[in-house]
Amino acid sequence: MQLPLAPQALPPANDPSTRRLRKKARLRALRWLLTVRSSDARLAARLGLVGEAVEHGLRLAPATVMAAVDPPEVLGPLLCAAAGQVGAETVLLDTVPQLLVNLGLAKRAVRPPRPLIWDLPCPPLLVGRCLVRGVRALYVDGHALEAEREDGRRTLRDLARDVVLHPLDRGTALTLWDVNPLALREDHPDKQGNALDLGGRPVEAWVGALRESLLLLRSALPEISSELPLVAQRVVPVGWDAQRHLSASYREVPGLMYLTLHPDVLTLAEAIVHESQHSKLNLLALEDPVLENGHTTWTQSPVRPDPRPLMGVMLAVHAFVPVAALHARLAAQGHALADTARFEERRQEVLASNARGLEVLRKQGAFSARGAEVLAALGALDEATRQ
Repeated sequence: MQLPLAPQALPPANDPSTRRLRKKARLRALRWLLTVRSSDARLAARLGLVGEAVEHGLRLAPATVMAAVDPPEVLGPLLCAAAGQVGAETVLLDTVPQLLVNLGLAKRAVRPPRPLIWDLPCPPLLVGRCLVRGVRALYVDGHALEAEREDGRRTLRDLARDVVLHPLDRGTALTLWDVNPLALREDHPDKQGNALDLGGRPVEAWVGALRESLLLLRSALPEISSELPLVAQRVVPVGWDAQRHLSASYREVPGLMYLTLHPDVLTLAEAIVHESQHSKLNLLALEDPVLENGHTTWTQSPVRPDPRPLMGVMLAVHAFVPVAALHARLAAQGHALADTARFEERRQEVLASNARGLEVLRKQGAFSARGAEVLAALGALDEATRQ
């Protein structure tokens, strides 16, 4: 089934738009890191050496530096601090050691121009798929990256044992380690934050269900699936419920989504589309207002029981129009999932909600030029899903 393509709706093949937006987010995070100052003399001295190492890397191996800051464990906290959402010193202590690890263990490692000792408190550190705990200090020079713990000083790879990342598909992984400083902040009336919780289900059940949903997306909605490595790097489990499904994401932490486990593969696929679309629009919103009155005009939400700022309606429409595209493709393919009364009922619910949301946005929204383009693309895709 042919559907209209546009970057913020269904992206054309190899479209660079989201990749460019993610690069801008990384540059924003690096700019904050290289310009932030600390009143603590020890932290300030070590930040100076870290800044030297990053600038040295940007000259010699910029791709390594950009890749090192890209994971949500680094990019998210830095963007949160840059936006003033959390304290700078807390983020620096929690994030700089991970950045040093990412730089030092890359294929083309970036080491500082002079030896660097990070002897401030170190959080657990992600090394590949594993977590290293109890690190007292990091030693970085031109030859090695080593960690000191109670049991002595060794390379980080020798210490990596506790598996916390479980690969799902093409750069997306289930994570059992979340350092998002905003994770427990919640504005949804039916949720109380996003504490990591497997809901009593084994990791294997989560991995199997999520892989099945991702395979469904790869088959039915490849345009969205192809961008998931940019906007859905980590899935954080936040419980299990057979009746309802909840999910969440945060503007300052692109690439991270929170999902409850659900027995229905389509429900999980919808949630992945929904939250990955949020990440895409949030990346755009870091660079462009999208809606000039997005946070000052409030209205009834088409999908939630509480009034929402207009940007909340935009996020909902931006997420659910592609969900309607998923439904349309499954129906056109004659997929077994589409051959139920519940599927058609759900499809009509989403289409009705999209119609209400688009009507509100068209009547009340004061869009930027790029925002108007996004709205037009969503409108065209919505119309096509009704054919």
